[in-house]
Formats: sequence, structure tokens, C-alpha cells
Amino acid sequence: MKNSGRFVVLFLVLSSCLLSLSEGSIKFCPAEMKAQGQCSGMFGTADCFHQMRAKYGEAPSPPTNCKCTPIPNDLQNYKCKCDVAC
Repeated sequence: MKNSGRFVVLFLVLSSCLLSLSEGSIKFCPAEMKAQGQCSGMFGTADCFHQMRAKYGEAPSPPTNCKCTPIPNDLQNYKCKCDVAC
């Protein structure tokens, strides 16, 4: 009985430590850029990810929440929006 109580306390302490480490350790900021080509569904989003990764890198974390948006009246370019580590 004592061992299970110690295990629960240890588990709670370790869980709270991991949560506090993950909170706020990396701050993400929105980033936007214009890229050549066309948005084409999932491939456009992947292109945005690669474009942003090339521009901002991956350290300390790769871009997230990337979205590809066509630019009205511009068939040559599209707009990329991602959250990048700031």
C-alpha cells in the first residue's frame, strides 16, 4: 500500500515537471511570405512548410499550422502563412 502511494506521488511530481517544461518553452509567432507557383491543395500546404523552413529554419522547432492561399488576380504566386518559432 505504501509503495502504490509513493508511486502516485512520484507520478504526479514528474507529470507536473514535464507540463511546466513544455509550457512556454517555445513561443510561436505568425509569419507570412509570398512564393512562386500555385496553391494546390495539400501540396500547396507542404510547399508552404518547405518554403518557411528554408527561410526560418527548424531551430528550435519547425514551422507549424501552415496554410497556402491563392493571391487573387495573381496566377504566378501564392501566399504562405505559418507559425514559426520567434
